[in-house]
Amino acid sequence: MRITVTVPATSGNVGPGFDAMGLALALYNQFEFEPAERWEFVGFSEKYRTEDNMVVRAFKKTFEAANVPPRPFRVALTQCIPIARGLGSSASCIVAGVTAANYYLEGRLSARELLNIAAEIEGHPDNVAAAFHGSLICAYEQNNDFYYVKYPVCESLLFTVAIPNFTLPTAKARAALPDALSYDKITYSLARAINIPDAMGRGEIDKLFFLLDDRLHQPYRLALISESQKFRSFSRKHKIPFWVSGGGPALVFVSKQNIDYMLQHIQLDFRWQFITLKVDRDGTRVREKR
Repeated sequence: MRITVTVPATSGNVGPGFDAMGLALALYNQFEFEPAERWEFVGFSEKYRTEDNMVVRAFKKTFEAANVPPRPFRVALTQCIPIARGLGSSASCIVAGVTAANYYLEGRLSARELLNIAAEIEGHPDNVAAAFHGSLICAYEQNNDFYYVKYPVCESLLFTVAIPNFTLPTAKARAALPDALSYDKITYSLARAINIPDAMGRGEIDKLFFLLDDRLHQPYRLALISESQKFRSFSRKHKIPFWVSGGGPALVFVSKQNIDYMLQHIQLDFRWQFITLKVDRDGTRVREKR
């Protein structure tokens, strides 16, 4: 039995929701799984054409959790989510592997067990939870189990993603963060994070402009992103909220109208691509192909 697993792009953190809040976006990677005599990979760059890639690691870990020996598969990837830009490309691979494995295990593992496996591999739950379930997700860990709350997002909101032609490795983005933060910075960010779901649900752009500001991680990561100051100036001038997507370097702008043409008028030295997306509300989907 062949199956296709479709996984949305995700934007982690969503401003001050560091490692806890994620948003699913209507941009997708598709993974086709078919039983084979050995592992085969189609559509993967050469670097990831090995059994050590995230898809296979997640697949095998799910089988191991069910105490079943894993089988080899042919995996064909149709990729739309850019790699190493902060849009959940690794999360999409992990969620695809876990989801496909549980399908071939006939649903032996629960949704929470799948989230636990995915979050353990990823290292944090925000992207994988949003990829599994769609919409805006707030996730947390308790006694080594991961939980999430799913929030609605206003239909009228558009998310314009600014994607540069350079990467920012996650390890470098993490290394830029300070070892300690003052209480005032933590309180500043926490007070904003807890109000983001309500503002997203109501489509309150004016509130999001202030709520998406953050002092936990974004100031340090913006310093690593070339030309980020130009985008900050644009945001302030037009009162259009934005955040650093995951560890960067992609940026996400929130509006109720298409702003591509406005962003394209910014004088930029690097090549940036602007894609306007709606929120993905359904999360990961599986389709059988007989």
